[in-house]
Amino acid sequence: MPCPSPSSRSPVPCTSSRGCPACASASRPGTGSGTPPGSCPGSKRSSSAWGASDGFAALGVEVTGLGRDGRSYDVPGLCRVIGRADLERTLPQIGILVLCCPLTPRTTGLIGGEQLALLPPHAVLVNIARGPVVDQDALIAALAAGRLTGACLDVFTPEPLAASSPLWGMDNVLISPHSASTVAAENARLTDLFIDNLGRFSAGRPLRNRYEPERGY
Repeated sequence: MPCPSPSSRSPVPCTSSRGCPACASASRPGTGSGTPPGSCPGSKRSSSAWGASDGFAALGVEVTGLGRDGRSYDVPGLCRVIGRADLERTLPQIGILVLCCPLTPRTTGLIGGEQLALLPPHAVLVNIARGPVVDQDALIAALAAGRLTGACLDVFTPEPLAASSPLWGMDNVLISPHSASTVAAENARLTDLFIDNLGRFSAGRPLRNRYEPERGY
């Protein structure tokens, strides 16, 4: 699929959780956990952080991925992959910033006040990674000042999100209770992965989704 031209892109609005009753009831102050209302019909989740790229591309979105330095990637839906050194120069071109990385010393504070200021005013930030990947105070300030259109947040610092947090009262913020990865088929997928890895282990073959301590994930 060819990448869309910049002129074909348009801002994507973000709504408050009060526009999604099931999300609002699951994520209201004092309910730090809960089961999401479900997933979109036919939705899929990948073990890779790139799992949503082909879905965005199918909607005509030009998708840029941030990868680890020194790695090469062949991922459906990606128009390009940048390294950490290119992040700041790329942010002014980004309309939807989706964070789905693990929390490591390299990703802690990845998006701070400096990076948020580089996003265009129509941008939306989506964090389904971990709270400390984003400077939450800087994000609140940017949202309150109208420097960002909105945010969709599944994770926070700390968790559960304090009832006194200004995020609860912002109409341009959607809050979910750390449930972005939870779908109806999750347990079946985990079971399938376990059974596959058991067979691989028995046969002496490489395991899928292996934890690497030196990387922290």
